[in-house]
Parts: sequence; structure tokens; C-alpha cells
Amino acid sequence: MKRQTVLAKFVKPQPGDPEVPTFTTDLTKPTIDCYVGENVTLEVAASVKDGEVTYQWYKNGAQIPGATNASYTVDTSAAGEAKYVAVAINTLNGKTKEKQSSTTVVKVAAKDNNGNV
Repeated sequence: MKRQTVLAKFVKPQPGDPEVPTFTTDLTKPTIDCYVGENVTLEVAASVKDGEVTYQWYKNGAQIPGATNASYTVDTSAAGEAKYVAVAINTLNGKTKEKQSSTTVVKVAAKDNNGNV
């Protein structure tokens, strides 16, 4: 184990440090199947006693620019598969603590020219 990791486990929170957010609503479905053009919205909620919770959504490990709300509408304009997570961020006194949600995989299937699967 790296020295930093060991030390981090034993450092007590200091007065004024933010707490780690607690998810009150997490992503509950490990997989969501849908078709091109269908609406898929992912939602989370997190709480803290002190501070302000903000969110950041990620697709396949990459930050989604501008996706900073508790909900995110998935782009289903093309067939494919992607993993989504949200990170809840608590900011207090210029310091932050984060917690990652569960992961949901969204599988978008194509339809033929007649709208059939």
C-alpha cells in the first residue's frame, strides 16, 4: 500500500472540512435497454449536513461537459452502449469531498426502416 493511501485512512476530519455526500437516490438499474430515439433520463440525489452538493456526470469514464444536474438525459440518437455514473461533490470552506454513484449501462438498439427491432 502506498504511504499516502495509508495516511489518508487515518487522518481525522478537521472542523470545517466537508463531509462525503450520501446518495439518497442512486442509479438502481445496472442496465437500461432502449431503442434509438427513446427518452432515457438518469437521476440521482445526494445530501450533506453542511455544504453544497453539486453533480458531474461521466460517460465511459469521461466527463460530460455541462452535465452538472442531478438528472441527465442520455443521447439515444445512435445505437450503441455506454456506461454512466454521477459524482456528487460537497464543497465547504473551499474544500471538496466526492462520492461516485452506482454504474448504469445504457444499451441503445437500432430499428429497421419499418420501425421494427
